Amino acid sequence: MVKFSYFLRTIPKLLGLFLFLLLLGCQNSSTQPNQSPSATLNNKKPTSTYPQNKSVPDYAYQLADYVAKNGRSPKGYVGGRSFQNREKKLPRYNNQKQRIRYKEYDVFPKRSGKNRGAERIVLGDDNSRFYTFDHYSSFIKF
Repeated sequence: MVKFSYFLRTIPKLLGLFLFLLLLGCQNSSTQPNQSPSATLNNKKPTSTYPQNKSVPDYAYQLADYVAKNGRSPKGYVGGRSFQNREKKLPRYNNQKQRIRYKEYDVFPKRSGKNRGAERIVLGDDNSRFYTFDHYSSFIKF
């Protein structure tokens, strides 16, 4: 016969395991540490209304449109700094042989104590738009 004290020692361990598995299953499956700009800008889930490159998320389009309309990034976002294009991965000159000036923007709002993530958009003064998911290692024009 199994001793009663065995059950008293086992039950807390089983409850702990159950709670751990429950919490593990309830985690947000999103890989992004921050809320998407579409939810911040529109207060609703994003809907795809853009003739988009499928590699570029809707929130990058929405942020670029916001900056184009308002001349700045939304409140709470980091952005508007000059992007130097030192690695020369983006075009340096437009069709009229004029130098393109770029500015970079975070695609997620800044959250205190949290990493800003690797995703950015880079906007040129020639209306060019680029998205990077890997912190400027590669770019996708959109």
